[in-house]
Amino acid sequence: MERKLVSFRLPGDLMQDLKEQAEADGVSVTELVCRYSRQGLQAKSDASGVVSTALSDVDTRERIAKLEAKVDHLTRLETRLLDSLFSRQPIFGDS
Repeated sequence: MERKLVSFRLPGDLMQDLKEQAEADGVSVTELVCRYSRQGLQAKSDASGVVSTALSDVDTRERIAKLEAKVDHLTRLETRLLDSLFSRQPIFGDS
């Protein structure tokens, strides 16, 4: 992969921490910054996937709630229908 020379300023304490970590890992500061940058970008991408999943989970929960309400309604209707058939009473109260 082609590398490009970039220049930017970092706080002195951050640069010192990067140097110490790079030395401990046996890599250059450049390599360490590349790794951390990639990890940060990947974490952001993963987090957006989590948000997307969470949103679809909310949608799924809403759909389940609506279906459960319909099932409850149909169950009550079925009970009324069966009660009416066995007692010969009007199903919906009129007639």
